[in-house]
Amino acid sequence: MDEALVQDLTTQIDSTSADHVVVVHKLGNHGPSYYKRYPVAFERFVPTCNCSDLATCSRQRMFSKKAR
Repeated sequence: MDEALVQDLTTQIDSTSADHVVVVHKLGNHGPSYYKRYPVAFERFVPTCNCSDLATCSRQRMFSKKAR
């Protein structure tokens, strides 16, 4: 998950005396395959659309606001 992106960042920054630029690239938190990028424990709004083809998901699954 996202924590892996910054896991050793503090150690790396502290171990250098030169100026650096740090770039963290994330895949993104939107799009049809977002359900693959977070664990079930973090599902907040249910029901979810667990399919990359959004056309197969009902409107209720796409726009649900029911918090778990």
